[in-house]
Amino acid sequence: MGYQPIENYGIIGNMRTAALVGMNGSIDWYCSPHFDSPSVFGAILDDEKGGRFQIVPVAERVKSRQFYWPSTNILVTRFLHEDGITELEDFMPVGLPPESKWYHHLYRRIRCVRGTVKIRMVCRPAFDYGRAEHQVKLHPHGATFVAGTQSLHLCSGACIWASTSRAAARPPHSKVCYITFMGFRKIEKDGLECTTSVARPFGCMELWAGNERAHRSLELAGLETDVIAVPSGCDKGGDLSAIFSCSDNIARVVLADCVGHGYNASLVARHIHKLLHKFHDIRDTAGLLAALNDEFTLGAANDGEGLRLTTVVTGTYDGTTGEFNFAYAAHPRMLVWRARDRRFYELGEGLENLPLGFITGEQYCEQSIRLNVGDMILAFSDGAIEARPPEGEQLTHLGFLGLAEEIRLGMAEPANLPDFSQNLLAGLQSYRGAAEFDDDVTLLTLRRVS
Repeated sequence: MGYQPIENYGIIGNMRTAALVGMNGSIDWYCSPHFDSPSVFGAILDDEKGGRFQIVPVAERVKSRQFYWPSTNILVTRFLHEDGITELEDFMPVGLPPESKWYHHLYRRIRCVRGTVKIRMVCRPAFDYGRAEHQVKLHPHGATFVAGTQSLHLCSGACIWASTSRAAARPPHSKVCYITFMGFRKIEKDGLECTTSVARPFGCMELWAGNERAHRSLELAGLETDVIAVPSGCDKGGDLSAIFSCSDNIARVVLADCVGHGYNASLVARHIHKLLHKFHDIRDTAGLLAALNDEFTLGAANDGEGLRLTTVVTGTYDGTTGEFNFAYAAHPRMLVWRARDRRFYELGEGLENLPLGFITGEQYCEQSIRLNVGDMILAFSDGAIEARPPEGEQLTHLGFLGLAEEIRLGMAEPANLPDFSQNLLAGLQSYRGAAEFDDDVTLLTLRRVS
């Protein structure tokens, strides 16, 4: 297989031992149960005799990258190729007492993000730096490797088979377990069965979406929502706003801003709208942006089109807990109104990320806050902060925050949400000195009501 450069490895651990995971999905170094224990997988030292545990798609021209889920020790290896996209997640539990039965576990999960993918798994331990002989025993849910007093248990939800290695460079007692050509595919809507259990699939139903001139208000999941959109110079533009009602008392909102305005930007907005429906079953906001970005970027490349970029902000609101999870793709940061403090704050510093359409495989991060009754979220397109009078400076993000706060403080309690949106738009038009803007302007406001 050959050796990988050291920079191609990510590390996982439980503060007592660690494993190195290559960008090819192979664990090439792992000592158990402690850092100074003899190695179980050691291919990083000897590619032939050292032993490895690899899970990888069966395909040509596979591109891969690694990252960690934010604020965790969960390593993700993402594989991209023409048949689809898969993600391999690796981690060890931490913070457990030494006597816990989960203490020595190493978890590996492969999942299909898009398409249909064949997966190959090879588990070939080499105990005691490859010097110890071992035997393998298959059982209904995996296999057990035994070398003297040491043992390694492999648990799998797929069928596996064992083979004695015949490679001349390997010890004759080396045995390996395989899962070969195991098919994974993304579950489509028609392939799901309805169920009333808590394990039912996540899904969203669109309540409203559009990129035309509009002013709409909706109530859902203990949340008031209001959208006001003013395309530049026409009835439809490149700003797409969408509101969804999802499983488990969750609401989803999306605001996308396609580069440019007018007819061409309107077509791109319609395409983003279709992709939102395609990926309606992705629950986490960062995962939704990653799926949108890969599909959007690859679609443009396959069509032979030039670079087309779109900024997006998306969030999900849990009506049960009041938690609001959100992620950005190079979109202007939202504002949050704290009713207790009676002021606006910027939301999500450090989450800028890249826009959709720049490069595939981009990983997006998400954050969350808890909304109290009366708290508001204000999302907006960059046309709002780029408003400029004929002989003056742009409003800027800081200026927009000040304008929104001034208007909100000037309203009687309880403030009417559609009136707030209309007053804020009027404030922008007053600053601009005209009813029309140079770019599309959309204001999306949410408020927790219960």
